[in-house]
Amino acid sequence: MITAMILDQTQDAIFLKSKLEESCKGQIEVLASFDSFEDAIPEMLAKQPDLLITEVYLNNGNAFDFLDKLRLKNLEVIFMCSSCANMVRSFKFEPVDFLIKPIDSLYLKRAVERCEQRLANSHRTKSNGFDTMLNEHKVVLRTEEGLSMVDLENIVRIEADRGYSIFYLVGGERVIVSQSLKMWDSMLYKYGFFRVHESNIVNLAFVKKFLKKEGGVLTLKNGDEVYVARRRKEDLVKKLFNLSIG
Repeated sequence: MITAMILDQTQDAIFLKSKLEESCKGQIEVLASFDSFEDAIPEMLAKQPDLLITEVYLNNGNAFDFLDKLRLKNLEVIFMCSSCANMVRSFKFEPVDFLIKPIDSLYLKRAVERCEQRLANSHRTKSNGFDTMLNEHKVVLRTEEGLSMVDLENIVRIEADRGYSIFYLVGGERVIVSQSLKMWDSMLYKYGFFRVHESNIVNLAFVKKFLKKEGGVLTLKNGDEVYVARRRKEDLVKKLFNLSIG
């Protein structure tokens, strides 16, 4: 069962807990609710829940600064807000979902199910030493349909899409998995993959051009263009030079 904490205005938190009990019975246990980021810190650190369901803005701050300060590893997050204006900023934290208020019970249930899947995948990875990896530089992708065995050399790039990762392969095929981009970044970095942006990991073997426009854009051999975050630009250029020298 997923352990969770809620950060929201008191009445909203009570209503959300009721929705969870109604639509996700037996799937989730709410350990505590808070209407203040500061008040939540001691309990979050002490109990370390699997999931935080949080309003983006409360009276004493915002959820993004709170999570930067908290720095809890392996914490899954569902953001809530009355508009989608802050959705892009949330991508940094690779949330399970970003729900627009008023919260729809069906979307809430789907988000909890997605969290369950991500936690299960994370547990398998930790217990089996990255059981998604195979010998001979292959990776096993777990999809809703089953398993796909993919050669690393056939992966062009990986893109974050809310709680999912989309693998773009040679030939135009796409494979969608529920693991976060963060996990793939740590697994694939040593195989020539580089996270150029919060939302994209690129196989550097497929880089055709690096353009300086708009802070930095990679043109890939399949024609895709991928933006490069300014803070990752210098490390990327060094990596590309090292590849050319090697």
